[in-house]
Amino acid sequence: MVRARRSRTALVRRALQEIIQGVRSSPEAELRECLGRSRLLPEILWNPRLLGPDGSILPTPDGYLPDAALAVEVDSQEFHFAAADWHRTLDRHNELSRYDVLILHFTPAQIRRDPARVRQIVEDAYRSRRGFGARSGVLTGAPSYRACF
Repeated sequence: MVRARRSRTALVRRALQEIIQGVRSSPEAELRECLGRSRLLPEILWNPRLLGPDGSILPTPDGYLPDAALAVEVDSQEFHFAAADWHRTLDRHNELSRYDVLILHFTPAQIRRDPARVRQIVEDAYRSRRGFGARSGVLTGAPSYRACF
């Protein structure tokens, strides 16, 4: 009886855990799951607060690997279709790039259709950037989200 009650709440418990961890969308949760299966990647900072060398607040990527100055983003057409949204995405990308952060962009369809390829691309970029000692002046702070509990 106890197990039956728990099994019916599995999805709710998973969703609540994702919210607590700062997951902002279903595609982002899928990216986390995809990259979480990597045997190469260290722990990824999800939705981190990034600061420039002077303390200025930088855009928050979906995921960030500080030791390789590598960011990952889920870009759905739904939120990037309007011209203003697309320009905002480009501005965010350029702002991070000027601090030598490499930003990899994936669509929800890519993550669902071929998670192994997405993971391989991120691993290859991580390995490459670590191999030549990529560094940036970006500092990480507390996550950019706040739990609402």
